[in-house]
Formats: sequence, C-alpha cells, structure tokens
Amino acid sequence: MYLFYPNFARIKISIPNLNEQKKIGNFLSEIDRRIDIETNLQQKYLQQKYYLLRYLFI
Repeated sequence: MYLFYPNFARIKISIPNLNEQKKIGNFLSEIDRRIDIETNLQQKYLQQKYYLLRYLFI
C-alpha cells in the first residue's frame, strides 16, 4: 500500500543508452515539426474556406 524509501530505492528503471535517447528525441522533434506544418496548413485551408464562402454569393 505504501512506498517507503527502502522499497522505492529498489525499483529498477530501464534507461535507454544515449544513442537510443537521441533517436527518440529526433523522432519526437520530427513529429512536432510535422504537427506544426499540418496546423499551419489547416489554418490556410480555413482562411481559404472563409474567403470562398464570403465571395460565393456576390
């Protein structure tokens, strides 16, 4: 029920080596970059949509 320090200190945590950490970091950075690109593209499409709807019935 409780996790006191002696038991907490015995918990094993697996940490990837530095090369694997760099790969993971690069992968996550690439995902962030793609999210930014897709968000920007979505905003451009929304602007285009509003523009077209505005001038549709003129």
